[in-house]
Amino acid sequence: MGQLSFKDMTEQQLDEFISRVEDAIKFGLSLDASDLQLLLEAFKACLFVQEKLSRNDLTILKLKKLLGMVQSSERLKKIVESGDDQSPPKDTGDSSGPSKPKKTGNGKKPKDDFSKKETIILPIESYSKGDSCPECSGGKLYKYQPSEFVRISGSSPMKAEVFVRSRLRCNLCGKVFTADLPDEVAADGEGSQRYGYSARSLMAILKYFTGLPFYRQQTLQTVLGVPVSSSSVFDQCESLSNDIKPVVDFLRSLAASAQHYHIDDTTHKILDAKPIKKNKRGSSKEVLRSGIYSSGMIATHNYHDIVLFKTNIGHSGEFIDEILEGRSKDLPVPILMSDALPSNKPSVGDVIWSLCNVHARRMFYDIKDQFPDECSYVLGIFGKIFDTEDETKAMSPEDRLSYHKKNSLPLFDEMISWSKDGLETKKIEPNGNLGRAVNYLLKNERGLRKFLEVPGAKLDNNYMERILKIVVLGRKNYHFYKTAAGAAIADVIMSLAATAHQANINIFDYFTDIQRNRKLVKADPEAWTPWRYTETIASLNPTKAAS
Repeated sequence: MGQLSFKDMTEQQLDEFISRVEDAIKFGLSLDASDLQLLLEAFKACLFVQEKLSRNDLTILKLKKLLGMVQSSERLKKIVESGDDQSPPKDTGDSSGPSKPKKTGNGKKPKDDFSKKETIILPIESYSKGDSCPECSGGKLYKYQPSEFVRISGSSPMKAEVFVRSRLRCNLCGKVFTADLPDEVAADGEGSQRYGYSARSLMAILKYFTGLPFYRQQTLQTVLGVPVSSSSVFDQCESLSNDIKPVVDFLRSLAASAQHYHIDDTTHKILDAKPIKKNKRGSSKEVLRSGIYSSGMIATHNYHDIVLFKTNIGHSGEFIDEILEGRSKDLPVPILMSDALPSNKPSVGDVIWSLCNVHARRMFYDIKDQFPDECSYVLGIFGKIFDTEDETKAMSPEDRLSYHKKNSLPLFDEMISWSKDGLETKKIEPNGNLGRAVNYLLKNERGLRKFLEVPGAKLDNNYMERILKIVVLGRKNYHFYKTAAGAAIADVIMSLAATAHQANINIFDYFTDIQRNRKLVKADPEAWTPWRYTETIASLNPTKAAS
């Protein structure tokens, strides 16, 4: 049997194993190591279940996972067996559609993946082409395919260099002459600037893109011998924010002309924020509000994705209102993707409001153990729709719509018809968990089926939820902002960092070059958008671009 786990045994293998154990007891025989390992594994599982039960810390689903009846990973191949062979989509948690194929390999990055690397050519100093072979003395050496070796070395994130600048002074006029700084040092900051542009870029990326709080940066740098105080880190991030803000302001104005929007929000905290009176949306009535949210937006403008964040007392629907107020009335009506919360619906201008199908699917996924047959049916329908979406990745919006109408529309209509019939015939209790899921589907049917009616309308809002995890990562690590000004600095840096990342731009180089050329950036921020940055830098530094 080898190293087979008891969780993976078939019924026949289990019967054979029980027979061997019974024979061993009956006739005093010894079991081989594999059978003993199976017994030990089963015994440990029983002890673990017993402990969990004693602490009332075990649900039916957890028990099934422990006993191998359900895989412990959320990426289930099949949630429940379905008689009509409609397999639900693979689930990666709460907010994803069909999961990606399982990655192969050991997780190590190949050398070609290192975009920031220095290539050093190492010649053989003792020999050269045409020399006699030192091994056999008869052959001649010729050029051969070089071998490559990657060495990744460690150092402090920030380093300190002390430049002792020689000076000369005229004994007559008193004029003092000082040695110039090296070109690379002068390019990294002005005059006596203590922290270089590159240091500011690194501090901001560590804080706002990887979630490393200021005080942890202080601890890390102190341990590595280059102490930097947390207050200094904040000051440098503020300086960076001031330099990149013209680009963010331009992107914000550009977002008003976008063809498609994703929006979502998540809770946050600003310590000194006080409740404020704001007009209730859609009316002139003022209400006192205190809820703080970080709202995220992805505005697609001419195939470029602009990512914007805003943290304040307000929802993402109010954020999209601010953007749409600057939209020209002559532009076509844009498409807006979000979940079905009323707070997400704009109150300014017209939009085609498309709703997230993953949110509808999730309501059935969460109750699949209570209603296995019904949820299996719905999850199977969604699974086929998501599979169809995967097949449309390379299609134009019009071709994608036609393909969905052919393959997904009959499935969607069938699911809606099944839902209505279940409520009308009382097969589904309208006030129960299944009834709530079905009612959500029917109530929001118009928005959920927009991907079947409008070219370019999305199937779900997963893209926005993935981007919003930048904010969630920060909230889990540094927990809060002290002031509204600190939140605004974070919004500026995260917005441009996320936009550059989506455009496959090196954020560190991008931030550093913007600071170095901040006067040009202020004069023409459009030239410094992520999709024009490479071209702009090449025009300023043709030698660097060629290398």
